Amino acid sequence: MAKYLNLRQVNSKRIYACDSFERFDRAELMKERKSGLTKTSDKAFTSTSYEYVKKKIKKLGFENTIIPIKGFSKTHYRV
Repeated sequence: MAKYLNLRQVNSKRIYACDSFERFDRAELMKERKSGLTKTSDKAFTSTSYEYVKKKIKKLGFENTIIPIKGFSKTHYRV
């Protein structure tokens, strides 16, 4: 989304990335694997700290577009 906004030169929009930034829920990963939704390994998503994510966003050049927020959104979506 950030790449799309930057390519379109849309500077007035922001993406708020709400997360705990603590770890990836392995139970959720197992559930998605069992449902056939992913083949992601247990080694994926191991670098999830808030500081790591902020550095990655900056390195990608999206620090003005993606705003990381520690905590979850109050809106929950069910798939």
